[in-house]
Amino acid sequence: MLLPALSSVKGAGASADCKSRIKNLYLASFMYVNDCNGWFPGNYTQYTYMYDVVYGIGQYIGLKSNSDAGSPNGRKIMRHTFGCAAVKDNTWFYKSSLGSDSNFKLRCISHISGNNSYLPRNLNEFGKPNNKNAKGECLAPSPSKCFYWSDAGDCTSADGRGCFVYGWNQTWTCLYNPASGDGYTAFRHNKQMNFCTLSGDIRQAKGWYKMPEAAFWANLGLRKQDNWKVGRVSDWSLERAGASIWY
Repeated sequence: MLLPALSSVKGAGASADCKSRIKNLYLASFMYVNDCNGWFPGNYTQYTYMYDVVYGIGQYIGLKSNSDAGSPNGRKIMRHTFGCAAVKDNTWFYKSSLGSDSNFKLRCISHISGNNSYLPRNLNEFGKPNNKNAKGECLAPSPSKCFYWSDAGDCTSADGRGCFVYGWNQTWTCLYNPASGDGYTAFRHNKQMNFCTLSGDIRQAKGWYKMPEAAFWANLGLRKQDNWKVGRVSDWSLERAGASIWY
């Protein structure tokens, strides 16, 4: 009779620890934002690691260089920063198609951090309710409506698109409908996923493997961000003025 109760308590503890780590990732990200005129840490060059000490949050989590992430102390920092106690060794995604363990049990979404095609966003592009298109739709939503860091989706592609090795999710399907594997998803905290918004709100959302996209967004209480991208890496200027977000 005690075993289910003990399991529930242990699961709640792992979830609380996970939320704390997500909050710390958020705080480290905003230390970067404050130091870099509003730009978010992320993929400023093709396939930049989120622990990069120049473009990512590496210096804010205690890494001295990118190579330091592979040292014994660096691996400890990586596990503590991007890890999640709810991930078990026997979950199918724990080993990637490359045959190695992913450092990133927690990841940010590439529509804020950038991906292999698009560069990161700037904080100043958000929270402007008077910025609307011809349909009257807000082009610069409140940070409280924007998805940021979360439990990582269980994607094993390891194809250079962020799902496994870089610390950012390339697509939303990495979260609710991974391309391969069995029933394990990002909803590993008693069928809930921990996440934070761009305003720093730490929340949970229930879900299941291969859940419909509409249900995923309804459960989050947020709007899909797929089109919040401005310009490609090849033609986007970081010096642009007045850039806006569109749907």
